[in-house]
Amino acid sequence: MIFTIAGITFAVLIISAAFSVWKIFPKNKDLWRIIPREKRFGSVLGFICLIWSAYHTFPIFETTAPQVRLMVLSALVIVITFLSFDLMDFLFTRALGGFLLLLVNWLLHQAFVHHTVFRPLFSMLCYIFGISGIIMIAAPYHFRDLLEKISHDCRWRLFTSTVLGVIGCIVLLISVSPYVR
Repeated sequence: MIFTIAGITFAVLIISAAFSVWKIFPKNKDLWRIIPREKRFGSVLGFICLIWSAYHTFPIFETTAPQVRLMVLSALVIVITFLSFDLMDFLFTRALGGFLLLLVNWLLHQAFVHHTVFRPLFSMLCYIFGISGIIMIAAPYHFRDLLEKISHDCRWRLFTSTVLGVIGCIVLLISVSPYVR
């Protein structure tokens, strides 16, 4: 059940990204400059990613007491969030890349646990988003350049929105497939 809810949510996010590429970017030509460097949404998304990452690193500190682990990791999450707000460029792009990496990892695990149909196709789509997340973290200016091309060229906008829409529909169908049988 949790895989289905998460898969449907991921598919809706992908389809809404396709819709926003097709409808919102032509009207607002300066979004390609604003979105990648957005600090407020980037810090909120980065905070969520840091909490999620702290949850995964919690077992590493198994020699210390649980209260100390929780206190140290909580302090690290808060300090890193404030420092990244002030010091990082392209904060939203990097936070989105980190979120994609964490989400794809969890979705792949759940897909194999629940024995979904078309697992190889689902895995390939997840790896596409995972590699996109790695690129967003390592070279966020590529995301900015893609948004610029989407804003100014109708062919790029049509191609990107079509690809995102098709991938979103495939993820949606695979997510509800355990209940179709």
